[in-house]
Amino acid sequence: MTLTQLTTVLKARRLVIFATAGAFLALSAGVSLVLPKKYSAVATVVIDNKATDPINGLVPGLGGQGYLLTQIDILRSDRVAKKVVNNLKLTESPILKDKWQSATDGRGSFVGWIGNWLQTNTDIKPAKESNVIDITYISPDPKFSAAVANAFAQAYMETAVELRNAPAKQYSNYFDEQLRRAKGQLDTARSALSTYLKDKGLISSDERFDVEMARLAELSQQVVALRALSADTNSRQQQSRLAQGDKLQDVLNNPVVNGIKADLVRQEAQLKDLQSRYGDAHPTVQQQKAQIADLAVKLESETRRILGSVGVANQVNRSREAEVIAGYEAQRQKVLSMKQIRDEAAALNQDVESAQKAYDGILARLNQVSLESQTTQTNVSLLNSADEPAEPTSPKILLNTGVGTALGILAGILLAIRLESTNRKVRSEEDAALMFELPVLANIGKINFNPTTQSFNASNPQLGQNNKKSLASKLLPPLLKSK
Repeated sequence: MTLTQLTTVLKARRLVIFATAGAFLALSAGVSLVLPKKYSAVATVVIDNKATDPINGLVPGLGGQGYLLTQIDILRSDRVAKKVVNNLKLTESPILKDKWQSATDGRGSFVGWIGNWLQTNTDIKPAKESNVIDITYISPDPKFSAAVANAFAQAYMETAVELRNAPAKQYSNYFDEQLRRAKGQLDTARSALSTYLKDKGLISSDERFDVEMARLAELSQQVVALRALSADTNSRQQQSRLAQGDKLQDVLNNPVVNGIKADLVRQEAQLKDLQSRYGDAHPTVQQQKAQIADLAVKLESETRRILGSVGVANQVNRSREAEVIAGYEAQRQKVLSMKQIRDEAAALNQDVESAQKAYDGILARLNQVSLESQTTQTNVSLLNSADEPAEPTSPKILLNTGVGTALGILAGILLAIRLESTNRKVRSEEDAALMFELPVLANIGKINFNPTTQSFNASNPQLGQNNKKSLASKLLPPLLKSK
């Protein structure tokens, strides 16, 4: 069927089309008036993808479409729906309880059933190219719609806080257990160090070590000094044994010896003088010689005494040297023993310090995760709360009637085509040519009867209004030519 034929058919069947469109219009208007009114309330939340953590100051990875889709899935989750049911206390509604009993015969979770019922009337859509999410709830009650939309927004923000704090709470329990273990290890290390120091008779690992080291240094200096002194006295004793005692410094510097020597020199000078005056046999000279002999004996006696004191001093110095060396060796062994004790105590002390550092680190981390688990901050904020709608959003009478009219026109056109196909009529030259399978020679148009003149007039536009020739004169030459 060509476009011209279709236009002709639709024009001929216009009453059917108009009737069908009218019926659809009346039906859509009636249904729109009969359907209950529904009110939609919209609550809007915004996600701040640049928010910093209030505890550690880090910026979480919140960018990307995947994160926004995740938040939408959280909004649509049963956890949020159940939280809405509990926040609005919908389980106390006898109407909902009766519906649940009739729908499920009391099987399953009442809270879950209400949550699913709320989700069927909730529409969650993200805004284009932004972090804003619209939460729409539709119901016959405008107050209930606004309350549920706001409850979904609040439940979503509470769930976001819970999901953010859940890992911190788990870590808090983990670190609490690790802290108890670290405390036990620290106590064990401290007890081992305390027991070791107690067994060794020490208060601290560094106690007396510095004092004993100073004592060892002092003994070392005494050993050096005594060795030098003993070498000196030993040398003087050797000189005395080689008959060189009168040349010893001790003898030469002795005041008694020097006094005897002075007296001896004076007496010898007097003896020479007396000998020159009286001769050797004179009693005065003999007396003088006796005095000189006494002085020589005294000098020899004093020298032997001094030489004897040098030997005694040498023995004393050797004895003192041996004692100091023995004390030095004993002190050295004592310092070595204390150094070993100090090293062992230092190792135990290092264990205590390591355990203390581990304990302090775990304690600091535990305090941090404890703060994180208690925070109520989230990167989700309520942008717009849902207000009670004043006008219903459905049914939309104008839209429904418009759609119904359009569908009615389409149905009327299809019905007209169907009727035309079952009862085919000649409505154009093409219809005549197809139906009779003969070529169309001319179109005489619509013939109207004029009762005044008792004649028929053709209204074919192809003949023209001012053409006075008869129709036969117009059609005869082509017919003759065709024969």
